[in-house]
Amino acid sequence: MNSYTPILKKHFLESKVRMLKPREAVTVPEGTLLSAVVNLLVEQHIGSVLVSNAPGEVQGIVTERDVLLKTSSRERKLEDIKVEEVMTARPDTLPTHASIARALYTMSVGHFRHIPLVSSDDKKIFVISIKDLVDFLFERIAKKVVATVDEEIADPSATAQFFADTVEILKPQIVRSVDEKMKVQDAVAVLRDEKLGSVLVMSRGKKLVGIFTERDYLRKVALGLLPVWRGAVSQVMTPNPETVLTSATCSMAFEKMANGGFRHVPVMNEMEQVVGIISARNVIDFLAGSVLTELGG
Repeated sequence: MNSYTPILKKHFLESKVRMLKPREAVTVPEGTLLSAVVNLLVEQHIGSVLVSNAPGEVQGIVTERDVLLKTSSRERKLEDIKVEEVMTARPDTLPTHASIARALYTMSVGHFRHIPLVSSDDKKIFVISIKDLVDFLFERIAKKVVATVDEEIADPSATAQFFADTVEILKPQIVRSVDEKMKVQDAVAVLRDEKLGSVLVMSRGKKLVGIFTERDYLRKVALGLLPVWRGAVSQVMTPNPETVLTSATCSMAFEKMANGGFRHVPVMNEMEQVVGIISARNVIDFLAGSVLTELGG
C-alpha cells in the first residue's frame, strides 16, 4: 500500500469541519497574565488558549509549545508576562463551514496542532486539534472497518489494509533521548532548542523509563509547583509510557492514542529497543497525502 492510496471518501472529506464537533475555544483578552493562561491550560486539560478581544476575532493563540519556547529561559516569572508577549499572533483560522479536507491539509502543510474556527453566523470561536482529528478518525473509521460500514471510507479494502498495516507505514520519527539523571533545565533546553514535542528518557542501561513532553513541562515545571528545576528529569517525566512494537498495526497505534490520550507513542523492536516514535502528526501527514488523491489534486 502506498502513501497515496485514498483512505477517506470524497463525500466525507468535503463535509463541513463542524461535523467533527469542535469544542468552543477558551479565550482571554490581551493584557491577561501568562500565569492565568497556564492555569487555564492545566485546569481544563487543553492544549491551547485563544486571545480574543471581541466576538469573532482571533488576535493570537497560546499553546504548550509557545509557553515552553518563550518562558523556559526563566528570565521572568509568569506573573510578570502578558499573554501577547508569548502568543503566536494572527494564527491561520478557518470558517466553521470549511471542509474536513481543508482542515487536514492546513494542519499538515502549516505544521499546526490547533486551528481556530470562526462561525460567520454568531461569531463564536471554536478550535480543533490534531488529537481531536485522530480521536474522531479512530471512533468513526477504525470501528467502521470492523463493522464493514463505509459511509466515510473511500475503499473498504484499502482502508482495512491501512489499519492492518504495521506502524512503519507512518514513518516513525528518529528518537531523541536523554539520560534519566539529566537535569530538568537541560532536558527543557533540548525540547526548546531542538523544537521537539517530546524526548524519551533512558536508564543508564539504555532501557526506556519515561517520556518528557511539553505537557509535562507545563504541568510540572512552568507553574513552579515542584522545586525541580535543578533536579533530575526523572522527577517530572511521565514514567513507563505506553509503547507499540514495529509489528503493531496502525489500528493498535490509533487505539493507544485515542484511548490513552497520548500524542506520542514510542516504537520498540522485538529486542525491546526503541527504534522510533510516532505521533498524531505522523497520522495527519499520512492522511493528508491521501486527501489530494481522493479529491483529484
